[in-house]
Amino acid sequence: MTIGTPLITSPVFTDIANYLDNNSITALNAGVLSKIKQSYLSLKLTFSLNYGTISYPYEKTHSQLYSSIDYTYPSKKIRNLFISWQGAFDFGTHLGNNAGILVKARKTF
Repeated sequence: MTIGTPLITSPVFTDIANYLDNNSITALNAGVLSKIKQSYLSLKLTFSLNYGTISYPYEKTHSQLYSSIDYTYPSKKIRNLFISWQGAFDFGTHLGNNAGILVKARKTF
């Protein structure tokens, strides 16, 4: 629900509808993709310092670390089928600690 960086906190996550309470941010983003034979491993990290807004800054800077790891490999039994396992972990004082997993299958024709 915001245009631009996904690090701006959407009003969905605030107590006040239609209000951005965090649009002053400093962030660093990095990622690595590695191919091992026919498998792929990717790691993505984003670290952000969240200051609130210019008009209403937070009393204390909130930090957040977002991370994602993804492993994709081809099926040995079904041609052109790829299986992916992904885990995402967020730690910090801005949006709290969160974790999730995703398993997917992709078939190309």
